[in-house]
Amino acid sequence: KSQYLMLLCQLSKLRLSTIKRAYSATASELKEAALRQEKVFDSITAVIDDRYGKSLISRVTYNGTGLIIGQFGGACDVVQSFPNMHSVQLDANRHALTETNSRFTAHSCDPNCVLVPFAEGQAPVVGENGFLFVPESTTPLASHEVCGYWLATISPITENQMLSFDYNASELDMACGFVDGESGREIRGFKNITDDEYRARVFAKATPFIREVVQSERE
Repeated sequence: KSQYLMLLCQLSKLRLSTIKRAYSATASELKEAALRQEKVFDSITAVIDDRYGKSLISRVTYNGTGLIIGQFGGACDVVQSFPNMHSVQLDANRHALTETNSRFTAHSCDPNCVLVPFAEGQAPVVGENGFLFVPESTTPLASHEVCGYWLATISPITENQMLSFDYNASELDMACGFVDGESGREIRGFKNITDDEYRARVFAKATPFIREVVQSERE
């Protein structure tokens, strides 16, 4: 009986060791893929210093939409329980940070980019030129399923053009608000929008979590 128990114990340890090795390999592969993606993003974007501080601009001209030029969240980024000036909200208790150049993407109330949520294991489409694109058909995600966001174009972009998304569409209540220089609007997160027309435009581009909050308020 004791030999049987010892054998079971050894088999359990072997199984656990195998699972750990498989998990480590998967995590390593995810990080390698994220680093490869970052190289692609660096090849089509650049960071410049201007009167606003650091800003992300395009190195290329692209006349279509759905081109992924950056990412928040995923294998190489940090997720924390509270917002800060560079975070984007995944759900009620998760805010994704990135150390990549995506954190320098400007705000605009009329942006040329939008945040597209992706789930764990979901991959972008690789084009012939090596650029990355949002898949044509994606299943809508609940906020708890969101692993991160692709930063993707929603209008044609030109070389040296500043890249932007609407910060009010990415956080329900921002940690650091400011006044938008172009529109004069206060940018403090979706819950603080008072202009109904602008609120409707932002809602169309809002993250799954913000949409869920608004839907629950309507019920």
